[in-house]
Amino acid sequence: MHFDFRRFEELPRLAWCARLAKGKEGVQVFHGPWLETGPGFFVDGAWDGPFEERGFDRAVTFTGSGGLITPRGVLFCPATHNLERLFAIRVRSELYVSNSLVFVLTQAGEKLDLDHPDYFFDLLDHYRTGLSVRDKRLRTDSGNPVHLYDCVNVLVGPELSVTLVDKRFGDAPTEYQGYVDSMQGTVGRVMANAADGGRRRPYDALTSISRGYDSAAVSVFAARAGCEQAVTFLRSGDRTGPTTQYMPDDGTELAGHLDLEVTAYERQDVTEIQGPGPAEFFTNPFFSTEVQTPIMSSQLEGKLWMSGRHGEQFWHLDPVASQPWFEDPVSTSMAGANSTEVRLRLGYFHFPVPYTLGVYAPSLNRISRSAEMAAWRIGGSYDRPIPRRLLEEAGVPRALFGQTKMGGSADMPEVVTLSPRWEADFLAFYHERVDPVVRSRLVEEQIGEVPYYVKGNLGKTERWLRTRRALRRIVPRILGHRSHHRWRSRYLYTFHWGLDRLRARYSAGDT
Repeated sequence: MHFDFRRFEELPRLAWCARLAKGKEGVQVFHGPWLETGPGFFVDGAWDGPFEERGFDRAVTFTGSGGLITPRGVLFCPATHNLERLFAIRVRSELYVSNSLVFVLTQAGEKLDLDHPDYFFDLLDHYRTGLSVRDKRLRTDSGNPVHLYDCVNVLVGPELSVTLVDKRFGDAPTEYQGYVDSMQGTVGRVMANAADGGRRRPYDALTSISRGYDSAAVSVFAARAGCEQAVTFLRSGDRTGPTTQYMPDDGTELAGHLDLEVTAYERQDVTEIQGPGPAEFFTNPFFSTEVQTPIMSSQLEGKLWMSGRHGEQFWHLDPVASQPWFEDPVSTSMAGANSTEVRLRLGYFHFPVPYTLGVYAPSLNRISRSAEMAAWRIGGSYDRPIPRRLLEEAGVPRALFGQTKMGGSADMPEVVTLSPRWEADFLAFYHERVDPVVRSRLVEEQIGEVPYYVKGNLGKTERWLRTRRALRRIVPRILGHRSHHRWRSRYLYTFHWGLDRLRARYSAGDT
């Protein structure tokens, strides 16, 4: 088998979609201008090994996606975190595989089922199960399902047979220093891979930093590996009372201790950005720091962007919050999993560093609660000794970080609601395209009318039930999503609306 690359300047820079026909040796790959291609391979990411060896299929840490020609067929490889995935759909004697849901549907000539409002919840269910469930699908209007592949390589044979190939995840960490040394080595190797001169377009490193724990800890790894640039947000939202408080979250002073040069942004400036808008975050346009990435667009282009996304799942002291295999049974937002389209358009790699060895979250939790970490525990509900020890031993003063849990963008109304312009566009789609009978079963409540902190998180009883492993398969079937703030909301259709608005950007590769 061999790749037949079809490059289109008009496509998002890192997007790709492979088209395989039963019994044919040639595999057409339609792609954007920044995809790295060569004899028998293509890749849009970086991994913890030498770039020239093309070993992303064997990598313990891989951020991005790619494909390889092997003696057994074509091996497609997603990232080793579950914030992004591969999408595949078979239509008669052809199979389409892509790193974009919009692209694979466009290429295959498929559409979402407009009579099915619950795509958001379908995807949320898949996200909550982590890697414990492999058979993940989304329905389409025609009945041909879209298959979702998280953290597992996909081998496709000449007759379109599909075989899943397990990824390597390394060994479970047992003590702090070994874990930190492994993380530091991984960050250094991924950065070196991204910046390799053998690439057509090398990627420089960029790290996020704030006054919290997670991105600050990641910045220690990044700075020690040679990263010189950081980005921060000046303020975050905190709505523990009746009104939103805008709290200082500027990581500039902390960055000074790590010799990082910082560029600071205001989250609210996203409302002034022209361009695709919230449709680009159709998976969930209402919640996630990633919604603010367009503010940093000029700085993100061509970068390996390291974030502390979901460090709380791996560095928390609560054993319940430390689920294995990326399981997150109480997630309500899939935070961080909605930025694929903006990443492909701008052309950057997202490296959520805490996910490295994150499949072993219970082991990391045992390290956090061990006697050796007692000196780095400060008490209270916001206490993460692994990042605290890392930062303090790097020379960062104890009082400079990890004091108050910030709400990020979650409680900034001007950020997590649709602006009048996009609200009007969404409502036009909703009333023109959704059947009146379906609309009659939904609630016309605006997301912004209900504060996220009131309805966005699950209650204590439900959280307890959903995190019991013995009840994991039963409870979701009984409880469903009735307690979720988007249950029966017309804003479930922002998923359909956003995807529909993005189809035009993939028309260049539409055959």
